[in-house]
Formats: sequence, C-alpha cells, structure tokens
Amino acid sequence: MISMIKHISFDFWNTLFFSNPEFSRLRLKYLGQFFPETSMDNLSVVIEKIGAETDRINIKKGVSLSNGLMYRQVFDLMNIDIDDLSLENIIADINKIFLAHPPKQIDPDLKKILDELRKRGITMNISSNTAYIEGTILLRALEFYGLNLYFDFFIFSDEIESSKPSEVFFKKVSQECEQRNINKSEILHIGDSMQCDVNGAINFGVRSALFCPKTNDLTKILCQELNLEVT
Repeated sequence: MISMIKHISFDFWNTLFFSNPEFSRLRLKYLGQFFPETSMDNLSVVIEKIGAETDRINIKKGVSLSNGLMYRQVFDLMNIDIDDLSLENIIADINKIFLAHPPKQIDPDLKKILDELRKRGITMNISSNTAYIEGTILLRALEFYGLNLYFDFFIFSDEIESSKPSEVFFKKVSQECEQRNINKSEILHIGDSMQCDVNGAINFGVRSALFCPKTNDLTKILCQELNLEVT
C-alpha cells in the first residue's frame, strides 16, 4: 500500500525557477572587465565549462564545491592571479546583480499551487544543489517573491557540503521531516533531473516525480499524485 503524501520536496532550478537571462548577460559584462583581451563568447564558454565540470564532480562524489572555488577557476583559466579579498568582493558584486535580476518562476501560478498545498496540510521544502549562487542568496530570491514562508525548511548543497543524488543529501531531507513526524515513505520529491532528483530519491527510498521544464507539468504531477486542482 502506498503511503499518503504529507511532504513535498521541491528542486529549485528548472523546477520552480529558471535563471534570468538578464542576470547572465550582466554577470558576463561585469566579469569581462577583468579579462579585457578575452571575448564575451570565450568567457561565457569558460564559465559554462567550469559549471558543468563542477556539477559532474558534485554529482559523482556527492560533494558540493564552493562558488569561491568555481570563480577562482575562472581566473586561473585566464591566467590571472586574484587574492581572497578581491574574490570575495567580486562574488558580492555578482550576488547583487543576481538579486537585482532574480530568477523567474516557471509556473506563473506557483503561489496558487503552494497555497493549495498548504490548505491540504502538506509541508514543503526546497532541496537544491548550488553552484555559482549560494543557498543564502537563493533564499533571498524566494523572499523577493514572497514565497519563502511557504517552505518549512531548506536544504542547499553548499550548506550541508553534499549534493544530490547522494544519500547524505536525501537523508538530511528525511531527518528534517522526521522532526515533523513525517517518515520518508510520506515524502514526494519533484525535480527536473533523472539522475539527481528521481534516481537519488528512489535509491534512498523516497517517492519521486520527474518535472519537465519545457511542458511545465507541475500541476499535472500534483494532480496525479495528490488529486490536486488549482483554480
């Protein structure tokens, strides 16, 4: 018998939000001043390459490499030395750009969906791997939209030094739920990655559902799992 869902764990990126293109453009422009002899296209390739390699390491080893290390690698690949204080200031500036151009909601009815889940007594959390943007900054983006109070807790990989699909990550989600008298058979995790979200959750013993950003099927998933209707 399948247990009733009492808690939903949501992935952040490409499940609830997608990156604001204006942030990407302005970050590239900002970083470009440090590499005047490098084209914006080449710099963009370097940033994406480091992001992809970091994701690969985090996923394979279950760790969470810091954004400071990632940005330092950008400068290293450009053969430019940078001291720790300057790097901290650069990251702080980029965070300001990010918050001025926060990520966009994939589903325009997200608040209605979260309202309906709350009415049903379902608890919720964000379970997100992080990379260039830290969890504390993602939380401020949620505050910008007034959505942070819908979630009972937040699990960000940089804060627990472990990334999905590792058992350590999902165990942390389960432990937080246990404190609320919810066992892992009553948890549903929703995310866009088959490897990180679906397989990671299933391997730990948590029910999961794959979200497709292109079709925005969040309401459909919730309807299938909970008979949820959003009006």
